[in-house]
Amino acid sequence: MLIQIIEDDRALSEGIALALKEPSLDFVQSMTVQAAKEAFEKCMPELLILDVNLPDGSGYEYLRWVRERAQIPVLILTANDMEMDEVMGLTLGADDYMTKPFSLAVLRARIKALIRRGNNVTPDVFEDGEFYFDFGRLLFTRSGQEISLSVNEQRLLRLLVCDGEPAEEQTGRQKGSGVLHPYRVRTGVYVEEKVTYRAAEESGNKSREGMRDMFGRKTLDRIEQMVDDAIAGDFRESDYDETQLSRVESKWKHYLGLSALTRENMEREKENVKGLVSDISHQTKTPMANIRLYAELLRENLESEEDSAGKQQNLRLLDEISRQSEKLEFLIQSLTKMSRLESNIVEVKPHRQKVSELISAVVRDAAPKAVQKGVEIVNIYDGDGCADYDMKWTKEALGNVVDNAVKYSRPGGRVQISVKEYGWYTAISVKDHGIGVREEDTAKIFGRFYRAGEVQQEEGVGIGLYLTREILRKENGYIKVKSKPGEGAEFVLFLRKGNE
Repeated sequence: MLIQIIEDDRALSEGIALALKEPSLDFVQSMTVQAAKEAFEKCMPELLILDVNLPDGSGYEYLRWVRERAQIPVLILTANDMEMDEVMGLTLGADDYMTKPFSLAVLRARIKALIRRGNNVTPDVFEDGEFYFDFGRLLFTRSGQEISLSVNEQRLLRLLVCDGEPAEEQTGRQKGSGVLHPYRVRTGVYVEEKVTYRAAEESGNKSREGMRDMFGRKTLDRIEQMVDDAIAGDFRESDYDETQLSRVESKWKHYLGLSALTRENMEREKENVKGLVSDISHQTKTPMANIRLYAELLRENLESEEDSAGKQQNLRLLDEISRQSEKLEFLIQSLTKMSRLESNIVEVKPHRQKVSELISAVVRDAAPKAVQKGVEIVNIYDGDGCADYDMKWTKEALGNVVDNAVKYSRPGGRVQISVKEYGWYTAISVKDHGIGVREEDTAKIFGRFYRAGEVQQEEGVGIGLYLTREILRKENGYIKVKSKPGEGAEFVLFLRKGNE
């Protein structure tokens, strides 16, 4: 099988090929959209590993181009980690989506799954003597000579010889082989957002026009009244302060102009921050993916060698490289989340749902680390109370607190999670019996990058509680802490109940 790797970082591309190397697999590597298209037409690969951010265009563009020609498995491997990006890739026809940095074991497993999936698909092929039609790869020959067909000709031919539904009539993800037009799907991805923005813009324009019309009508009414008074002989110039009316109109126009300019500047600033965060995220994730990939490959090579003192020393050095790269990866992810929250690039969208579902999800995620350290997590809440919260972000907020409780507990310790209902809030308590927090540090621990002296050697970067506070603040909630050094700490997260 021939796999095409489309990745603009040569080191990562070569590392992926090395990691997936098997006798049955061959690789062709491309660094740009144009080079990828040329290689595709020349080699006809059977599986794609595709990056999105390429020097001369978008990987989505290449994916659309490929889907017009073949229905082969596609794995998107990118630094773009926003939900919107993943939805876009899968909507356009990708079979799987992974973000950088990635686990080598997971990458191998997903590639094998795509290969199995591709092997299990019955080929959409018609063969009868001198004619050979492969609708999956869009290859059509007569007596060995390739026939060039337009999209409409392919569709008609498929109807005639396969007696099946053309893929153009299918909706959503690919259901069978044939010609797929993802452009139709593509145009629908942001239609709601665009319509909403356009409606808001038109509403704003109408409001401004309405205000202008109001002042215009008022001016005309006053002029008409002046004429009527003059006809009736009752006109008095002192009754009409033209200067005052003009001054109000002038100030209103000035205000409207400043408001529009301010809004434009804010939108421009937001887009600049959004672009900066995206660039930093992308430019750091690819080198991190390289470090992680080559570290895992080096570990595999070392473990295959005979046991020796040199081997053990190299493995210890490699462990430290891996530990530091994981710390750097965590820092980059945390900074990206923080920047997106602070600049409102992502929105926290709370809605009413059960608190028990949030706690269960957090306990499930924290369990492996707790077991590894020998710490017991006990959830004593069995109620069905509700609160207004965003599951994704509040899970992150509560998860940060539970993770800290496990981290700073002694082996054999216990972390208890409970819930108390108040009039306006639902309070989730996370209580541990670890090292505790000094009174002078209780306000500082919610700041960015703050770490108390006694935990400097523990893993972490001092940003988790800051993120927790910011997430709760955006949900109209808050967090409190009660602690005594050496006796543990209790963090209480207050979530608004909202409307009953």
